[in-house]
Amino acid sequence: MIVVGACIAEHVCTIELEHAGRPLLVQERKPQPKGYVRTELVDGFFVDCGLQALFAAYPVINRYLDLDALDAHRFASAARSALPADTSLIGDAIRTPSLLPAEAAHRPDRHR
Repeated sequence: MIVVGACIAEHVCTIELEHAGRPLLVQERKPQPKGYVRTELVDGFFVDCGLQALFAAYPVINRYLDLDALDAHRFASAARSALPADTSLIGDAIRTPSLLPAEAAHRPDRHR
């Protein structure tokens, strides 16, 4: 078996193949696994590469990864939208009420 790539999905694949006793070879064209977070300089711009977000709610994640050992951090479920004039934060206001803009709240509730 040949496993192409060396990010998290491919590592899980190799674990399962090894447990099944299958011979395997992992091929990755980069000098480090693609899932490795790093910053590269590309044409004068700094570009973040690698896995930036991991959806830990998937049950299989905890079967294969030790999130404590990886020093994984939880973040609010949100994204910042950048427009030419300004930016805005868009997120799940039910889970993180602070993401709800004040003007969207009922007037008496704004100061809670």
